[in-house]
Amino acid sequence: MFGSRTLLVAFIVVVGFITSNLANSCLGSQRGPYAYRTIEERVHNSELVFLARITEITGEREELGQTTFCIAFDVEQEFKGSLGEKDYFYLSAKRDSIEAWIKNKARLVLNSPADMYRNSESAQVLVDLSADELQRLSLSPRGVLRSLETERSILKAIRQSAESLPGVNRVRTFQMITEDELVRKAGLIVQDGNPIAFVAVDKPLEKWAKGKFSSADASSLQLAARALSHFRSQSNAAWIKKELAKSETSAEKKSLLQKVLKEWERQWNAKSK
Repeated sequence: MFGSRTLLVAFIVVVGFITSNLANSCLGSQRGPYAYRTIEERVHNSELVFLARITEITGEREELGQTTFCIAFDVEQEFKGSLGEKDYFYLSAKRDSIEAWIKNKARLVLNSPADMYRNSESAQVLVDLSADELQRLSLSPRGVLRSLETERSILKAIRQSAESLPGVNRVRTFQMITEDELVRKAGLIVQDGNPIAFVAVDKPLEKWAKGKFSSADASSLQLAARALSHFRSQSNAAWIKKELAKSETSAEKKSLLQKVLKEWERQWNAKSK
């Protein structure tokens, strides 16, 4: 008979597996809007991120019904974490793809995710720098959602992300709806509405939310309020009060900001009891 602890662990593993698959690089098979994971979100939710070339496949194994392949590799640069003497990973990719990367000596940014169902031996391809198209969504330090299309810009974004939260390997995510201009420019897939970008709940998202409250159209205000609610602080409470005091602040903005502030005050009061 299984004990309650065993059943709990099994439940966590399954939930972790489902959650990770729902937030994969592109969720084209799901119902509803197409979804993309930003570079920063993937870097923050990884234990290791490094640039390397795969040299050979040395084995394979089954992992939760999926075949993963043991790879050897040559490291060019480490962005996050330390490989130490680690010289292999079990890579989640098709054998044909791995063999092509080996043949072409492709430069790959690999990451070892911090998902619950995985372990330190698992890795994924974050970016294939040999690909014909290098489009990757990124939320810039200034809070601008953009599409990066050059190797230099992608590696810079990865480096900045790793340096902004060193040692962190699990952050909350926020589902940001992409705007028409970015969808057209980046050629994003539209499916039941504009696609969603999974972004990290981090300083750039806070800047994005405040910027939206300064100039957003009505359809974006509620999304901005939900984003801002993740950044409870006395300084942000003071910022909201200044916005509420402005004569040009619309009634709709005031209503949303008051709800955020009221919830923060409720949380602060509950904590002080």
